[in-house]
Amino acid sequence: RICQVNDAFCRMLGYTREELLTMSISDLEATETSKQVADHIQKVINWGGSDRFETRHRRKDGNIIDVEVSTRMIEISSRLSFFCFVRDITEYKRAKVELEREQNNLKAIFEAAPFCMLLVDENMVIKRSNSIVAKLFSKDALEIANTRPGEGLGCIHASDDIKGCGYGPACSSCLIRNTARQVLSSGQAIHRVEIHPTFLVDGKAVSSWFEISVEPTVIEGCKHVVITMADISERKKAEDEVRRLNVKLE
Repeated sequence: RICQVNDAFCRMLGYTREELLTMSISDLEATETSKQVADHIQKVINWGGSDRFETRHRRKDGNIIDVEVSTRMIEISSRLSFFCFVRDITEYKRAKVELEREQNNLKAIFEAAPFCMLLVDENMVIKRSNSIVAKLFSKDALEIANTRPGEGLGCIHASDDIKGCGYGPACSSCLIRNTARQVLSSGQAIHRVEIHPTFLVDGKAVSSWFEISVEPTVIEGCKHVVITMADISERKKAEDEVRRLNVKLE
């Protein structure tokens, strides 16, 4: 039987204090049967009298809520009782499910994309990259994760300053860094910026043309940007060839 409750517990479940004091935990439990509740209580006793677990309770209006229960066995007037803290975690569980769904969607999008994709946080640290990045820059995904873009991709200027990417003289004009920072600040996407950086790939300096787009996103309440990088080197060569032909024809 429930011996005592506070106002918060009454509000959480929609019952009056008087109603709850006529009920047992089994009357509120929406996951475990009466026998399972009894078995759980016995296990708590056997484990030393304390436990912390998640379950589901049924409100008076019939709605089911997720709760986290912290319980400790106490003795009152030579009678064994349990003192419980019960917290409504319904919104937390929903948010967790939604976050997992978003992360799974993001992972699927990253791996399906035919171009480089980076997820960068507000500290300009790469949190995720796709297999195209690893292939193009000849690096394992683990080498790229938790580094700044210049370090992860192998920018030739990344080691110009002892503090790394973002601190060298050339960093102030880096279009990847500047575009990402602008999107993080404004929350507005920027598309189709052409860049011509030089990266070290397998120890060799390689200069390629890329078209980048940067989209803002929020993950676990923190600002991030998704950077896409499409290699347009062949297109730029073709454009140069067209210009040369036009000059000859003139």
